[in-house]
Amino acid sequence: MKKNLNCIPNRLPLLLLLPLQLLLLPATRAQSQSPLWIAKWDASALIDVIAPVASYSLEYRPQPHFSIELGFGIPMYYSLDDFRLNYRYHRWRLEARRVVPKSSRFSFFYGAEAVLAPRRYAYKNSNYNDRDNINYSYDFARVKHTTTVWSGKWGGALQFGDRFVFEFFTGAGFRLSHLKYYDVLNPNSNGTTFDPQGEPYFELDIIQEGWHAFLHFSTGIKLGVLLNAPNPDKPEKEHR
Repeated sequence: MKKNLNCIPNRLPLLLLLPLQLLLLPATRAQSQSPLWIAKWDASALIDVIAPVASYSLEYRPQPHFSIELGFGIPMYYSLDDFRLNYRYHRWRLEARRVVPKSSRFSFFYGAEAVLAPRRYAYKNSNYNDRDNINYSYDFARVKHTTTVWSGKWGGALQFGDRFVFEFFTGAGFRLSHLKYYDVLNPNSNGTTFDPQGEPYFELDIIQEGWHAFLHFSTGIKLGVLLNAPNPDKPEKEHR
């Protein structure tokens, strides 16, 4: 399901802090373990509609039942996209989790995630629709395409040995995509209006300037290494 949005505040970086506001209310009665740091690689990010993405993250767990994760990703190459020129892309991800330990080595988690992914690229000999739904053809144009995602997320993590972690996850929410054309060379319009019935439902196919909303789903696996690894078979004593 998809809808055009014409008025969105220009404060998206601040909204990325929403996951922290949702989950920064863990029980503070127990500090049962030393803080954990976990470095992760998102193996599922290698499957991307444009190009495989090298995606890494760092999880900080100040207590057993709560953690914060910050991630960053960049494409490994762009050869899967033959239409966009000078393509540049990266993404930042912030996630807050509530962790539910089931044993010394396995735990479930649920939480909220926010993603900011700016793209920059160019087109030759193509067309676009402005905010008034008027179609333009052009010889060359640059594009700013920014995507923001808010979603709920849940999954599980299994520790192997003293340091290695296998994690699986899935999520659902929505994404906002903003498209802006600039440096347009030889724009030409015949006054044709944009037909909403023909608007694509996939984010990478949109050509109309402005805001667009999409449903968002994610699933995947991560491989991690505990940077300060305790022995999971000898948990530290809880302090009440």
